[in-house]
Amino acid sequence: MHQQTKRVPSSVRRLPLSPRQVRGVFLLLALVALGTFWVGPARGAALPNLRVGLRLSQPQVTASAEGPHQVVNLATGALIATGQANQVWSFSLSPQGVAVASQGKTLGVFTGPIVVRPLAPVGQGNFVRVDGARYRGILEVYRGTDGLLSLVNVLPLEEYLYGVVPAEMPSDWPLEALKAPAVPSH
Repeated sequence: MHQQTKRVPSSVRRLPLSPRQVRGVFLLLALVALGTFWVGPARGAALPNLRVGLRLSQPQVTASAEGPHQVVNLATGALIATGQANQVWSFSLSPQGVAVASQGKTLGVFTGPIVVRPLAPVGQGNFVRVDGARYRGILEVYRGTDGLLSLVNVLPLEEYLYGVVPAEMPSDWPLEALKAPAVPSH
């Protein structure tokens, strides 16, 4: 049986590209398009902080920090206390605001929000803890519109990526595969 070949019109040219080269060209064009429509912050400019809800609409929340830290009333900027490593803080509802307690002693009731802020700079291993889980950045406790407490982790985008990228990819994957999600998310 004779096989018929299709003729390509002379106005259409075939590029001598392999499928891999076509994917590479497509990726390059996509990156150029993204760069055209989205220009990130200037080099050296501060990236916005992320706010990640850890506990929402709770009557009480507890938190600690792995190193020395401060507990601050953000409404006034007043220092409530300076805590030692692994000191546990309890935040509970009060008719007047948020009650702050540690080591069985109530330190006061504040309008809030209240933050637990490590004294070591972000990125130097001073983590905060909630129910045994470690988080980078600071913890913020506030009374929501529902009248209950919410605990939010506030941290720079870069610090967030240090934690989330390894958590989403198995460490035994090839190095290039581990680098790949960090590039677009950065």
